Amino acid sequence: MGLSIIAGLTYYFTSLSENTMSWVAASILFLSVATGSGYAAKRARSRGLFNGLGVGIVSFILIWIISGLFLPSSILLAGALGKLTLTLAAGGLGGVIGVAIAS
Repeated sequence: MGLSIIAGLTYYFTSLSENTMSWVAASILFLSVATGSGYAAKRARSRGLFNGLGVGIVSFILIWIISGLFLPSSILLAGALGKLTLTLAAGGLGGVIGVAIAS
């Protein structure tokens, strides 16, 4: 949430083009899922990839449900698959790094 606030304030007070906002949002999502999966895998101390992928899948499902509740328009398959890929990659990477840190 902190990164979102910083990004919002940066876009509001600077002359940055809003065309880059989707990249910033994707980066924030990646960092958030990677951090969460790294923390989960570090606490589990084993099976980092599986723990990380689990966090990635749960994150994707929660985002999908919340966006379905608040954005009544249809969800595009290409966008959903992109977010699924992003959360799985971040979850796997964070999980592996979390176990490596715990060791």
